[in-house]
Amino acid sequence: MPVEELSRESLFCAPESDKIATDLYHAIRGSSDHKTLYLLWQLRLNHLFQESKLVARREGTNLAEAIHLLVRLGVQEPETQVPLKNEASETPFGLQLSLLRVKYTTATAFSIVNEYYKMVYRVRLSLIGALKEQRVMEVKKVSILCYGVLSILVVKREFGAAIGLVSSVLSNHIKALHDQSFEENLRFLHLLLILLESKASGLPSIKPLEASGLNKNSQRELWCVLENIAAIYSSDEDQNRENLVVQKAQLANGGLGAMDIVLAGQALNVDSQLITGRILCSLLGMWELMLRYNVEMKEAGVTGWNFDALCDIFQPSDFEPEIAVLHALVAKRWFNEALFNKVYGFE
Repeated sequence: MPVEELSRESLFCAPESDKIATDLYHAIRGSSDHKTLYLLWQLRLNHLFQESKLVARREGTNLAEAIHLLVRLGVQEPETQVPLKNEASETPFGLQLSLLRVKYTTATAFSIVNEYYKMVYRVRLSLIGALKEQRVMEVKKVSILCYGVLSILVVKREFGAAIGLVSSVLSNHIKALHDQSFEENLRFLHLLLILLESKASGLPSIKPLEASGLNKNSQRELWCVLENIAAIYSSDEDQNRENLVVQKAQLANGGLGAMDIVLAGQALNVDSQLITGRILCSLLGMWELMLRYNVEMKEAGVTGWNFDALCDIFQPSDFEPEIAVLHALVAKRWFNEALFNKVYGFE
């Protein structure tokens, strides 16, 4: 079975309704190198996540079956005659994430958590004896996998389990990872999870004292999510937009920073319902995207993103010019359109 099976027509099911999807379709159909095809498919699935989770799920499922069949049959590249290895070692990390996330349904949520943990185990093995540059990359993978696990625990309303996971990472693993930003994000998330757990259980809310010393960047990032993602999801896009308008007005009228919103005490007259599972999953998605694409928010008081070194750390940097253009379009859209709620395939 030739590697061209990864570009066959039957893998596609989306109407090519926009230029990015059309260009990626033709690029995939015209390629016969499996590494290039993996790269193009990762871009296409990312774009489909931005557009429609249902289409992403169908095409991702088709692709996963094709990859599995190629590996099982020991397919060889036409020119090199080198057989593909197993899926875990051969499929790029970013594509592995996409193919895992297209499987998400309410019924498969915890099996996906198990798959995340298997990926963590493989990454931790690769940390043994790793050189400094490789170690930095593997630590970023651990961070992203942790965010992925937490996103499912949040969407399933397993707030206690999420709090336990964050506490365990902070207590037992964070020093070995040597990642200050990851640690600060988890400490901030821990506070948000306690708030959600207290709301769900009817317990008293957290006190301002518990918020002392938290990272200001994490707070700004939460504020960005609150300004762009409606706290309550609706399948009606018009309703989502209306909810966001009301939410922005509430934020503007309060004149408060992100931590004030989190504390949500009665004296502040701010609705604590703004902090929801949807907001937390969107924040986790934002953190993953910032890590993957090496993107930072502009300085305080300035709206927008710094795209100076835009690249997906899990993809090669020496793209063909045509692929580089598509990569930049897909990457920037995550940020410019604030599609942080689309990262995990929940919506």
